[in-house]
Amino acid sequence: METIVSLRHATLDDLSEILRIEKQCYLNSWTEEHFIAELEKPYSQFLVLTDDETDSKIFG
Repeated sequence: METIVSLRHATLDDLSEILRIEKQCYLNSWTEEHFIAELEKPYSQFLVLTDDETDSKIFG
C-alpha cells in the first residue's frame, strides 16, 4: 500500500517527533528550546511532512 504524504505547518504538538528525528539525523541537534523559538517567530515557515491519512506520523 502506498503512503500518501502532505506538508503542513509544524505545531508544538509535533515537537517530540521532530526532536526524535533531529537526534537521529544530526550529531549537534537543536534543542526543544530552539524549535519552540523557531515556531514562535512570525516570519518562520516551519513545515513537517506527514501521512495524509491520519496527519499524525511525521516523516521529516
